[in-house]
Amino acid sequence: MKIVGKREIAIAVLAFFSSIPFSFAQHVPEQDLKKNVLPILNGLAYVQQLEPKMYQFDTRKYNKLNLPSGQQFGFLAEEVQKVLPELVSSESQSYMVGKNTYRNTTLKNTDLESMIPLLVAAIKEQQKQIDELKRQLDASAK
Repeated sequence: MKIVGKREIAIAVLAFFSSIPFSFAQHVPEQDLKKNVLPILNGLAYVQQLEPKMYQFDTRKYNKLNLPSGQQFGFLAEEVQKVLPELVSSESQSYMVGKNTYRNTTLKNTDLESMIPLLVAAIKEQQKQIDELKRQLDASAK
C-alpha cells in the first residue's frame, strides 16, 4: 500500500473536477418568455375603486390559522375581487379545533405584488393630468 500525501490528493481532485464539463446558464430574453404584452390603460380607474384598509386579524378566535398579529395594511380580498378578480386567489386550510377534530376553511389572498404595475400606471396617468393642468395654468397666466 502506497501512502499518498495531501499534495497528490489535491492534484487528483483538481484533475477530476477539471475533467467534468461545466454547463453555462442560458439567457432567455424576457420578451421571449412573455406574450400578449400590452400597456396598462386606465389604471387610475381601477385604483379609484379600491379601498385600502387598516385592520387586525382576530388571532384569539382564529389562533389555529397562524395569522399575523398587530396592525396590518391592505385590502379586503372580496372587495378587490370585484374590481380585479385575477389578483385574488383562494387557499384551503385545515386546522385542529379539538381532539381529532379538524375544520376546513378557505382563505382569500390578494396578490399585492401584482398590484404594483397598476399603481405605477395610475401614478403616471395622474402625472399627465397634473402636467396638463400646469400647462393650462401657465398659458392662462401669460
